[in-house]
Amino acid sequence: MERSGAAMSETGMGRRDQILMTAVQLFRTSGYDRTSLREIAGNLGLSKSGLYHHFPSKEALLASLVDPLLDDLDALLQDHQRELEPPDRRAFLARYLDILLAHRSVVNLIGREPAVAADARIGARLTEINAALWCRLAGPDPDLSHEIRAVHAVAGLQDAVVRFADADPAVVRAAGLAAAVAALADT
Repeated sequence: MERSGAAMSETGMGRRDQILMTAVQLFRTSGYDRTSLREIAGNLGLSKSGLYHHFPSKEALLASLVDPLLDDLDALLQDHQRELEPPDRRAFLARYLDILLAHRSVVNLIGREPAVAADARIGARLTEINAALWCRLAGPDPDLSHEIRAVHAVAGLQDAVVRFADADPAVVRAAGLAAAVAALADT
């Protein structure tokens, strides 16, 4: 049986998805720079050329891992193109945190693997997205205090997802959201 041109495994996961899952696990445990495409292929019983059939380079593989997260964050920002008023911030933070949790293995990889965040394209997008998140949360004409609170809310949620990537997502969501909302309470 085939799906999108990729062979399906017994679990119903396509080969491309298997490669992505294996890559993120190896990148998280061994590091992005120290993990070779040959190692990823070997873990899957593929030849290196078989891996190249799905991903032409290690950079393309990394982009396929990270881009869905960044695209979801861009969509959130597109839905909220202005600074948020206090009543709207909780729902925005909840949606932001839900995105982080949905992509927690990749968020963990970005947070723990400097080479991933240092990738020129990924790093530039992350910088842009973070700045936009802070602006939305700081409110119109923020003073330094409001800007710091917004940075704290965003960075705190990111750090919670990185540090507790393997914890119960419901607990991380509840505690993280409460802390982020509290950080913005006086803004």
